[in-house]
Amino acid sequence: MRSMMEVDAKIYVAGHQGLVGGAIWRRLRTAGFGNLVGLSFQELDLRDQAAVAAFFDREPPEYVFMAAARVGGLRPTLPFRRSSFTTT
Repeated sequence: MRSMMEVDAKIYVAGHQGLVGGAIWRRLRTAGFGNLVGLSFQELDLRDQAAVAAFFDREPPEYVFMAAARVGGLRPTLPFRRSSFTTT
């Protein structure tokens, strides 16, 4: 993996326990990046703006990979069709 990022850079991977975030996490580890930060939903609710701001003040990463998402497959998300694709 050719990269301009330093291998010791602090990297936050939001959604690191999911399918996409987990793949990003594993790829970064394989490429030698060792200063990875990943928090569960219980540790940091990304919908809570104040909590996110406090996290970034406390642990400022140099890079962020945003792979967090609502999950559950097609059937459980059908009632939320509109909210799944909009930001309002």
